[in-house]
Amino acid sequence: DHVRDIWYDFPGGERQLDKRMREHGDMFVARSIALFSDVINNRLYERVREKGGLVYSVDMSFDPMFYADAGFFTISLAAFPDKIEIAIELVKTILAQVQAEGITEKELEASRRPTLVEVRQNLERNGYWLSLMQGIQSDQTQPKTLFSVENICEKYEELTAEEISGVARCVLKGFNERLVVSTGLSGKYANITVTNDGPKISQ
Repeated sequence: DHVRDIWYDFPGGERQLDKRMREHGDMFVARSIALFSDVINNRLYERVREKGGLVYSVDMSFDPMFYADAGFFTISLAAFPDKIEIAIELVKTILAQVQAEGITEKELEASRRPTLVEVRQNLERNGYWLSLMQGIQSDQTQPKTLFSVENICEKYEELTAEEISGVARCVLKGFNERLVVSTGLSGKYANITVTNDGPKISQ
């Protein structure tokens, strides 16, 4: 069962969420997170790196916990030392916008297309099917059923922007209260110390 108190804002409520989870073999939330994470990555790349010029690179990933109905997002960014705080604030703004407003149909399709290409390629590989079967039987991965690997492409294709936005709204709710920021410097910037007042060069 899911941690119930975070799903109040899902479209149709908890009953609809449970229905979608059954239809996806308990993979509905995981697939929704995969797609909206890709949307967030696209926004991060465009706004933080390309338009903002604040970082060399930026990337977000999600790590589920195997023995709990939870997980954590990690955003890694290689920022210019004098632009670290600005980059972090922009990242938080993008997360807040996705949490409050969701994703668009255009963004969903831009994320879904490469995902479907990858899934179709994987489905032609024996190793992929072997890993799926091992995952179903393993105690070291998140619980799955045979429905988890049934009609995978069709399951991705039927996901809507509204329900993916609903998942994002629920799992990102209050993220700022649980946010942990860790900064460090390396290479030619190793003698720069990041303080609350900004970066300072050590002599």
